[in-house]
Amino acid sequence: MHRNARFAYIAEVDISIDDGPGINEREFVHELLTNHPDEVVCVLPYPASPSGYHDDRIAYVTGHRRRNPLYYLIYNIALFFKVIKLHRQHPFDALVFRLNLIPLVPLLLYYTLRVPIILKTLAGYTTFSGLAGEKQRNITRLAYPLYKLSISKARVADTVSIPYIEWLEKNFGITRERIVLIPNGANTNLFMPGDKTEYKRRLGLENFDFIIGYVGALATLRHVDLLIKTLKELKTDKKLGLVLVGKGPDGELLQNLAEELRVGDRVVFAGFRPYQDVPDLMKTFDVAVDLTRVSMKIGEKSVDASYSQKIPQYLACGLAVVAWDVTDNRFIESVGIGRLVKPGGDDLKNLSEAIQHLLDLPDAERIDMGKRAREHAEAKFSVHNLTSERINVWRASLRA
Repeated sequence: MHRNARFAYIAEVDISIDDGPGINEREFVHELLTNHPDEVVCVLPYPASPSGYHDDRIAYVTGHRRRNPLYYLIYNIALFFKVIKLHRQHPFDALVFRLNLIPLVPLLLYYTLRVPIILKTLAGYTTFSGLAGEKQRNITRLAYPLYKLSISKARVADTVSIPYIEWLEKNFGITRERIVLIPNGANTNLFMPGDKTEYKRRLGLENFDFIIGYVGALATLRHVDLLIKTLKELKTDKKLGLVLVGKGPDGELLQNLAEELRVGDRVVFAGFRPYQDVPDLMKTFDVAVDLTRVSMKIGEKSVDASYSQKIPQYLACGLAVVAWDVTDNRFIESVGIGRLVKPGGDDLKNLSEAIQHLLDLPDAERIDMGKRAREHAEAKFSVHNLTSERINVWRASLRA
């Protein structure tokens, strides 16, 4: 009788922490535990915040306490022996890793157990392109050979962005046949449309007729300053509000900017909110904006990438989206679920025109756009569907 392949999924991300990687991994691991318990054993660091997320079905290893040097060393040693023990009890057909900066343990396990390895969410542009701080750049010079060797041993890898495929091929020599594009997803059972009027009332935002929303880091790198400046450019008789959910290094600077531009009464700094509370805030938005853009240098050319986790969440809530006009986001206009902003030139003018277009739409058209957004999220960005896609890719790599 044919048996299912057995995989170990190994990541050092602490899924109890409400940051981008933590949330992505939490949703992914939950899907694995719920729908693929006989095929996948998840090996993760013990959570720093067990009340945030803890599951007895996970094979926990001593936590690294946010990569504290001493505990990180203990974690890696414990991880190595934990996987060997699990493999001896019930052999794995493949080890699946979300690579860390110095992937020594994946290589040691590969050479010790002689089991195929697979890589999830292969990325690293910020780390290996010189954009990181000086200390990390020095570490990457030492880590690069190990990282490249790990990639060379992988049966298959997935990545979140179209430009990433070309960058990984050029910088690490992985052939395109071994790279699969699997975007960031959203829990479509958590992020979903709701009664806008009711949620505005609950959250004290009923004084706004129309809300432009943003969720993420408050940083000029995310072009949040452009959003605030845009309020001065938009023309409408509606009571217009901008709701910014999140915290970041430029929070105070952005608050000062809102006051200087005399739009402080129209900008709500909602602050950091627990992951479970974010969908309720999104339900108050009429239009959602994400201006994440990473300019990737690939050989002699530069290519803009945008692989925001927030866009799938916005779409799942049935929201029209405004984002940069880059390769990763082209589907937004082709499906008719938002507007794209041409980067460069007068970014403020381009952004204002994109938002103004959605602001001027008849309510019925915007509602119809929201329905299409929800349908697209369920079809293309559901964590459930993306997890099944990954499992199928893993299985196929073993057959190949």
